[in-house]
Amino acid sequence: MYSGRKTTVRRSLSLGLSHTPDTVLGFVDLLNSLRMGVASQTAVATFNGLRRPLSAMDGIVPTELFPLRSEVDNANKVMLSALKTESQVYESRDTGNASEERKATILKNMVAQRVLEIKVSAQVMLIKNVDENLVNGSVGRVLGFHTVSEVCGSSGEITSKGGSGFIRKALLKDDGKTPEEEKVVKGENEDVDAKPGPKGSPQESTERFPLVEFRTPLGKEVVLVGRDEFKVEENDGTVAARRVQVSAASVCELEVVDGMV
Repeated sequence: MYSGRKTTVRRSLSLGLSHTPDTVLGFVDLLNSLRMGVASQTAVATFNGLRRPLSAMDGIVPTELFPLRSEVDNANKVMLSALKTESQVYESRDTGNASEERKATILKNMVAQRVLEIKVSAQVMLIKNVDENLVNGSVGRVLGFHTVSEVCGSSGEITSKGGSGFIRKALLKDDGKTPEEEKVVKGENEDVDAKPGPKGSPQESTERFPLVEFRTPLGKEVVLVGRDEFKVEENDGTVAARRVQVSAASVCELEVVDGMV
């Protein structure tokens, strides 16, 4: 057992009584029946009864669920192709110490895609937690693509001591989509490892990242989403597979993961 505490309770506990409301338990049973492929007429009637038009809320359209990743990819490609806006393609940087076959299998199953296309005005979803407000699953819309220096006046890639590839709370010009150069909320990006440097210097990164306006519990937040690390480690701590990729997915549809309610 691993724990950050000095003492641990070395006892296994089993939950024998649940106080979940019957209505919730009934809905869980319906979802489980669908997952097992044995949906009753009651389940089918219940879900059909939930059909209704869903309108976009504050510019964000509802996320659809699909059982297979291939169906998700196809649906997202259709949504992206409908956008006649600027596009950026990001290829991942993959490494690792596992055998080539095992590493390929691990990387294939990672949520971060090997090749990611994002377009201006596309709806995207974060695939990594940042804090309690900006989390895995947060949805926003792409305002444009910008270099690090265009947003915070520092050159280089977006990385940080905590491994977070984000520049938080960028401020926008009056047009609502262009960042005020070198203006971010003070104190929000103190751990960003982007060394200040003059524009046009050899050290300045020219890679342009998506500037996204996210909806959070505290309201809207504009974030430059850079590359972040996704990795799987062996029991001895060595990295079996590692992928560095932009921490967002161009998505209006989502795969239903086994056990997800």
